[in-house]
Amino acid sequence: MRHLVETVGKWRAGGVRAVVARPVSEHGLGARDAGQAMAISEEGATAGGLYGGVADAALRRGAEEVLAGGTPRLLDVSVTEPEAVAAGLVCGGHATVLLQPLPAIPPAWWEAIADPSGAALVTALDGGPGTSAVVRADDVQGSLGDPGLDAEAVPAARRVLSRSRGAREIREIAGRRVLIESVAAAPHLVVVGRGDLAGALDAQARLLGWAASVVDDPVAASALFAAHGRSACLVVLSHDPAIDTPVLAEALAAGIGYVGALGSRHTQAGRAERLRERGVPAEALAVIRGPVGLDLGARSPQETALAICAEILAVLGDRAPTPIRDTQGPINR
Repeated sequence: MRHLVETVGKWRAGGVRAVVARPVSEHGLGARDAGQAMAISEEGATAGGLYGGVADAALRRGAEEVLAGGTPRLLDVSVTEPEAVAAGLVCGGHATVLLQPLPAIPPAWWEAIADPSGAALVTALDGGPGTSAVVRADDVQGSLGDPGLDAEAVPAARRVLSRSRGAREIREIAGRRVLIESVAAAPHLVVVGRGDLAGALDAQARLLGWAASVVDDPVAASALFAAHGRSACLVVLSHDPAIDTPVLAEALAAGIGYVGALGSRHTQAGRAERLRERGVPAEALAVIRGPVGLDLGARSPQETALAICAEILAVLGDRAPTPIRDTQGPINR
């Protein structure tokens, strides 16, 4: 929803009545940004967009009904294959879209999007959608209108936040369906060590829209951990014990989102022994992804970088690296 922040801010400041629309569930339609959304004012002005404009007429009608009644609602929309092709979508499909009056979303949500240090927007769907709550690591603003549901939804939202990755998903909480949308800073890949693989990792990370830094000493790595917190992801390429041991120890202590280390199983065993000697507990050692990367048959630096970044993506998304063919249910969840 980042593309809505400026417009929504102006509308809120000017007292403009508006509706915010975003998908709750989708089938087909291809891969899209989890933050896609659209805002529609009472005068018909829009910001953002959904489905290449194919569903705009239905969304406008739904927004008018929400503004007239003041109550959020769920709207089903469909996109045919010809419409999808004309709009530049991968394929047709259908979706359920949540339409909420702007005041139902706490102002803290728009602030969190503008400065994505980590927040989740939680909205109950069953029993008719209502107001939302914004959950951060250390505070909550707003309410779902049910103290019991709030008490269970807040920890669930914080578990989603712990992945340090933007997401949109539905959870069953206290017997009700709850939508959890999170924003987080993009991953910042910290590569410790130089060489062709370091350059390939830097390029692959940037292709994914991540940031990347290649350094070769513990002091520089430590500064990056401090600057980026859980959004930092570490890949150690160095085999120098004076570098890899302190860097891995600090990363584990800081609880950053992903910790990986290049090297043979023999190299990994030596690192683990040195870390144990520094007092790193066994449960922390188990966090290290080493040998690093998914088993994709990679050989070149570019292929290896892909395998490593694919593993990072799986870890941040709390997914097992399973072929989509072997899973069940929607593939865009």
